[in-house]
Amino acid sequence: MRRLRKAMKRQHAREPRNRPLLDELRGRLSSLAQEEAFGHNLFARYRLRDSIFRQLRSEMRDPASQGNADGYFVTICDRRTTSDFDGPIDFREIRKIYHGHLLNMNFIGMIEPALYVSCQKVFGVDRRLHYHLHAIVWNCTDRLIQDRCANINDELLPMVSYTETANWKPISPGTLRTVIEYIGKLPAEQTQIWKRPSERLKQQSRQINGINSVRVLREMANFKLDDLLLSGRRGLDIARRALRDVRED
Repeated sequence: MRRLRKAMKRQHAREPRNRPLLDELRGRLSSLAQEEAFGHNLFARYRLRDSIFRQLRSEMRDPASQGNADGYFVTICDRRTTSDFDGPIDFREIRKIYHGHLLNMNFIGMIEPALYVSCQKVFGVDRRLHYHLHAIVWNCTDRLIQDRCANINDELLPMVSYTETANWKPISPGTLRTVIEYIGKLPAEQTQIWKRPSERLKQQSRQINGINSVRVLREMANFKLDDLLLSGRRGLDIARRALRDVRED
């Protein structure tokens, strides 16, 4: 996969003279996407995001939709949904937790691991993963999504006391593709967490380094995109179609 992508990058600057070769390379990557729709497959993620964008853009043109015309970007996290690298993890339970908090809403999103590093004094291990949900919710009012997130904040415990377990914001016009790309990306940050003298936890994020990036990719290879993608109501059909598009030519 890596060699193919490098070859595509080299050929990109030479278009259209080498268009047939570039198309051949894209075709080979497409075949790999069909066979390996796993969480670490960058090309499969690209196809998934593209399909979701095309479908959501059409969905949100419905004049009967309520609330913000471009939907809402929602993030939910729960202190319980953490695991060690290569440790046991009940991913069905993680999906159940996050799906339950968006019950009866139109949504589609991805479960993503946040990487915590240098956390020996907090978790007893050097590195830990915290699975959380980024999602797009649509066809609801500002009041409904605000109340839903307020209830989540009352029920769930955050990783750090001064943060929220759920937050939301309206998606600005023209930024839907950017939001979907963010939701479908691989983790790009690592977060250090430590205890203050007051015993309260403090965290700070920075760009993920090469070694930890490889670690996260290896972890993502354990999951298919079917596991990471979460949806509800009208988002169910969008998710099914997007997963089909990943595997089809």
